Amino acid sequence: WSMRLYGPITTFLCLGMLLIGSFCFVYVLCTKVFKATIWETIPLFTIIMIMSLLWCPSPAESFYWYNGAIYYTFYYGLMLLLFSVVLLSFSSNGRPKWVYYIIGIVFALFIGGGNYITGILTLEILFFLVVISFILKKKNKALTISIFVVFLVTFIVNAIAPGNKVRAASTIQMGAVESIATSLKEGINFIVSHFYAPSIIILIMMIPLLWKISRSVDYSFKYPWLISIISYCLFASELTPSYFGQSFMGPYRIQNIYYYSMWLFIVFNTMYWLGFIRVKFGDSVIMEKINEKRAVIWYSAFVVIFLIFAKYYGLLDTSTFLALKELKSGEAKVYYEESLSREEYILSSVEKEMEVEALSVYPRLLYFDEITEDPDDWRNNIFERYYDKELVVLEK
Repeated sequence: WSMRLYGPITTFLCLGMLLIGSFCFVYVLCTKVFKATIWETIPLFTIIMIMSLLWCPSPAESFYWYNGAIYYTFYYGLMLLLFSVVLLSFSSNGRPKWVYYIIGIVFALFIGGGNYITGILTLEILFFLVVISFILKKKNKALTISIFVVFLVTFIVNAIAPGNKVRAASTIQMGAVESIATSLKEGINFIVSHFYAPSIIILIMMIPLLWKISRSVDYSFKYPWLISIISYCLFASELTPSYFGQSFMGPYRIQNIYYYSMWLFIVFNTMYWLGFIRVKFGDSVIMEKINEKRAVIWYSAFVVIFLIFAKYYGLLDTSTFLALKELKSGEAKVYYEESLSREEYILSSVEKEMEVEALSVYPRLLYFDEITEDPDDWRNNIFERYYDKELVVLEK
């Protein structure tokens, strides 16, 4: 593992899996379940990812810090790939191909042994998919049951692992009932605090597109309230492991996952409600009159409004503008070169106790944490073990 490879591998692996998993899930859900076209699916995917990436709670912990990003962002993207495989099996006319079984079971084993946030959500949604396969009398029942059982066993083994008791001894925990109740309450606060004016504008922009997608499928959209309640409970359940294990919402690397899934749940529920309105009250005259020319005007106007509001709500602090700023100012380059120089100095020294200079810059998008002047700081202790040193501190 090389410091020079750290950046390319981390970002392409984690951000890549998030994009691939999200695209596959949105594509399969829209084209196979809702019978939308690829030209309706790509704009929807693009808008969802723009909002997910621009304002995620911590881009540094989601795309650039390997240890946090690989265990959460990467696993989240993998979870969406697993759902894509199961949904593909639903759309198959015959029995699912054997390749679906292999991919699904491998993903289930991998995700089941991972973090509990994606784990609990995967478990719940797989259970619903098993129930739906029986209700609809689908030929993919064997596949969904197989994947669910493999995942359940793996997840249980993960949960009862002895190391969990060791870690739990150092944290303040909540009871199960209190954790669930707190999650249901704090889930609303999380959505409200992360759903800005630009988010509302983007959602309004998507209405014609979501309306059109809802028309593509012959479905009654009967139970919007029930769907919204179930969706919210699924979303809130992601918060429960953190409250149960540590009595708080979790660090930013975990909150990033809440934020990504929030957008998927919101867009799906908006489309479902639009489908319900369309079936109940008929196609809107306004929607019928939105032709290509008017659609261009509609989107152009909202893009302008979005940019105005986005600037007010921190457009310059989004991940994209931070990246451009840190590249243009040279911060990213200096941070990279100084990090390499420090590592070369440590590796080339035969001394077991040493002081190192603090870095001159700490870019918001790239920097996560640093050692200190305190030799007893846990960060210093981990740093020392990694480089096989007895003492490493920052120069005073």
